[in-house]
Amino acid sequence: MKRIRVCSILLAVLLLFCTAQPAVFAAEEATEPLLHGLPLKVVVNENGLGMHFETMDGVRRAAAAPSEGIAGRQKAPRDFPARYDSRALGLVTPVKDQAASGICWAFSVISCLETNAIKKGLANADVDYSESHLAWYAINSKTTDKNDPTYGDGEKANFNTIYQTGGNSAYAVASIARGSGLAYESEFNFLRDFANFKIYEEKDRYISELHMSESNMLDSFDYSDSYDKATLMADMKQAIMDYGSISASFYASGGDDLYNNSYYNGSEVTAYYQTKTSNPDDADHMVTIVGWDDNFGTEHFSAKKRPSKPGAWIIKNSWGIGGMEPFPLPDGYLYISYEDGSICELVTYEAMAKNAYDQMYQYDGYFYSASFPMEANEHGAYGNVFTADRDGYLSKVGFYTSNGNEKVDVSVYHNLTDLRNPESGDLVCTVRKDCPYIGYHTVDLTRLCALKQGETFAAVVRAADGSTLDVPVEANYIGNNHYSAKDGQSFIYFADGDKGEWYPAGDFSNRSILITNNYTVCNVPVKAMGLSADKHTHQWSAGTKELAPSCVRDGGKVRTCAACDALDYVQRTAATGHTDENGDGICDGCGAALVSPDACPYCGKVHGGGLEKIVAFFHRILAFFRNLFHR
Repeated sequence: MKRIRVCSILLAVLLLFCTAQPAVFAAEEATEPLLHGLPLKVVVNENGLGMHFETMDGVRRAAAAPSEGIAGRQKAPRDFPARYDSRALGLVTPVKDQAASGICWAFSVISCLETNAIKKGLANADVDYSESHLAWYAINSKTTDKNDPTYGDGEKANFNTIYQTGGNSAYAVASIARGSGLAYESEFNFLRDFANFKIYEEKDRYISELHMSESNMLDSFDYSDSYDKATLMADMKQAIMDYGSISASFYASGGDDLYNNSYYNGSEVTAYYQTKTSNPDDADHMVTIVGWDDNFGTEHFSAKKRPSKPGAWIIKNSWGIGGMEPFPLPDGYLYISYEDGSICELVTYEAMAKNAYDQMYQYDGYFYSASFPMEANEHGAYGNVFTADRDGYLSKVGFYTSNGNEKVDVSVYHNLTDLRNPESGDLVCTVRKDCPYIGYHTVDLTRLCALKQGETFAAVVRAADGSTLDVPVEANYIGNNHYSAKDGQSFIYFADGDKGEWYPAGDFSNRSILITNNYTVCNVPVKAMGLSADKHTHQWSAGTKELAPSCVRDGGKVRTCAACDALDYVQRTAATGHTDENGDGICDGCGAALVSPDACPYCGKVHGGGLEKIVAFFHRILAFFRNLFHR
């Protein structure tokens, strides 16, 4: 039954260096980053998937009210059938038995993805994914492979911790989005006597027969009045019809005598309703909602505790057929009253075909633990810089939203001229994405990004059309969060008025108006996915065009692909390389900063005269000690 809540803390950090860097000939001034924005307090009502900010006088910040939602949220009421049951459509896999383990959360999530895969035609009705594989690699999340780009993120867990301490949707979302956790049951069996489980090997972490494209938490907002509760119920019903099912948590320990059996429509069923708590934080069991029945009468509930009105959710449980003492579930299902106030953590899962991508670039392996709220006038953005480890074609970008009602532009840039600026390369494409809920999202690029091994590219998420943006980050602080990052991977953009600049994510460390102890910010959770070189057929243009060479890209006569940004050189002119004739530390051709703590991002040398080299040397020493004391 075990299900735990991991209440991550959001860090209200809005700091950046206040002005442009001084000229290279001037002595460097020691300036402290400034704090921007209002003092905020954190309201945590869920795990890392559900929390928000309020001003000190209680005004909710950054998330619009549900009735003011953008595309994707609708106002109640909506027209729904009185009864809907995904079982009747052949979408629900058989009830399973978690036995004495605490991984109900894995059974709930796996069931949702099985149902959605069937609904989308990605799997047969007898599909069976492994709960133990998901649980093992989600809880034991720190890889032992030092070549894994996510190495250092997560926890090393012992055997009993993995199967007995419980979990939540955040564990599942992070693991599956990482590319791990949807192996076949036949290869990774769940055993009722889980003490006999095998210790799974690191080499099997990324075995996955299915991907996940979306996961949204429906109760991202506070539903305090009757209208908002009606909106939430409508959202739940719509999601069940759209995805086939949703995962949910509830307080299952209200009392053994509240599980009441009776006959309904000719079958024996079990109903449950409790009033001991309406606090979602007390929820201790995760299940799968596969339908609803508005006419399920109050007489089916225990005489000791009956709701005031008919109506119940149809719940697929993980206690086996017949249930377990003292919970007799004849068919493995429950009817839980609409009025049960503990139902929460309502999460959708959308499946994506295994062959949708076979390459993934990522630095995050363990969800995110903090979020920096940025107002609309701060034009917030965040992104990752990657280097292609093989030839291929980027086709998707994955990212998280840590607040609701965000509208973002997701862009990919290729052949960066400044590895400290994710937007310094050639823009491949930009895709608009409306995100009504907190969750994980992917976008399909409208144009593929053709990559050669060793080329640089960036995936960027930017606030669109005046939207606020909360920047999710990995942050090490008090608790069990463990993350790592390398210099030059993740960056955050902040504008004070019309002037903005990209900053390394690590510059946000140890600056918070909420947390007094030290913490370090590591990566932002943005992923880029694509196809291997042999999975794409170019559509070359009939004619050619002249391409002028740049500092970092060859020019000449080229053909272009209609489906991606690939170039076919018919006649090649070599790249010119960086030049700095006036010795100002800026490339004359592309404007890249050449005199910096890391010197030229392409050749590693310091361009310019002798004085610039001396200044750059001291820059590097200063940067070393800054990083040393920030760790």
